[in-house]
Amino acid sequence: MSKVMHFSREFKPTNTIVKINNVKIGGKFFAIIAGPCVIESPEQYIETAKIVKEAGANIIRGSVFKPRTSPYSFQGLGREGLKLIKELGEDLKIATITEVMDPRDIKITANHVDIIQIGARNMQNYDLLKEASKSDVPILLKRGMSATIDEWLYSAEYLMVEGNENIILCERGIRTFSTTTRNTLDLSVIPLLKMRTHLPIIVDPSHATGNRDLIAPVSKAAIASNADGIMIEVHYNPDIAKCDGAQSLPPEMFIELIEQIKPILEIEKKVVTGTSMNLEEVRRRINYVDEDIIDLIANRLHLVPALIEFKSKNSIPVYQPEREQQLREKYEHLAKKYNISPELIQKIFNLIIAEMRSLQKQKMNSDD
Repeated sequence: MSKVMHFSREFKPTNTIVKINNVKIGGKFFAIIAGPCVIESPEQYIETAKIVKEAGANIIRGSVFKPRTSPYSFQGLGREGLKLIKELGEDLKIATITEVMDPRDIKITANHVDIIQIGARNMQNYDLLKEASKSDVPILLKRGMSATIDEWLYSAEYLMVEGNENIILCERGIRTFSTTTRNTLDLSVIPLLKMRTHLPIIVDPSHATGNRDLIAPVSKAAIASNADGIMIEVHYNPDIAKCDGAQSLPPEMFIELIEQIKPILEIEKKVVTGTSMNLEEVRRRINYVDEDIIDLIANRLHLVPALIEFKSKNSIPVYQPEREQQLREKYEHLAKKYNISPELIQKIFNLIIAEMRSLQKQKMNSDD
């Protein structure tokens, strides 16, 4: 019998929703990750971060350990830059992400950022993956330049073996014979992965295209393909950027991009958390949550036939007070964890449990 992989739908049928402070990624929750490719200076990082947050980004990117093709290119501020990321996240009250290349930097990075990124060049750096798996910080895993889907997912499995389910996949294009764009973006991978894994998947249009004029249309296509987020390089002055200036959006183009994708996000019923909202947006999100609640209740009730079949074969009674008591204790614990009234949760689940029990009795009586 083959082992069920942690990343698979067999292991977890429902979508994983990664939570970072007040930001959620996965399901109906959409991430807008933006910021400079590499942190060059405090001024460049802070000014760019303020701009993208004001425009609507809910996670700030910026590398301090930067892999470069040429050994003479700027490779980031190193560990000193981590302090800057931590200070910015606290000052702006926004989630942060940065890349790690060396297993020895995992622990210190996890103490300074909200998400660890493992880049395309390191997707199969297994020592790095093993060390990262020991962290409970969410991890964004980019697809390798020539990686197959299976290779990518097995790299995610390396990250999950120690129990960290907060893994985000990132499609950033693969290397093909075409040189028209920096890489060839594989948008078909999004619906394919949605069938195979419960993990959220985002798209990096910046590295996929290498051309700032292509980022807006590719971002729209990613949302229409049901991606769970986009990762955009933004620089307050791309003409003087030390890295990837050609694919970095200037502030005005990023602001325009956010306005252009809002209608598509609404059509796809995607929600960007961790940003300010007007009353209409709040009500729209409430409607989405209500739909999710109804869908989840329906899924629970649809499990009744399977329950009946098992209980009938094994002569197990419909009413099991021990099991119901275990569930109530579990619900109380979760209510306290999420700072919700335990009495409210108990009332809701008492109704659901009673309905489940009633449906089981009706079905079993009708079968008789």
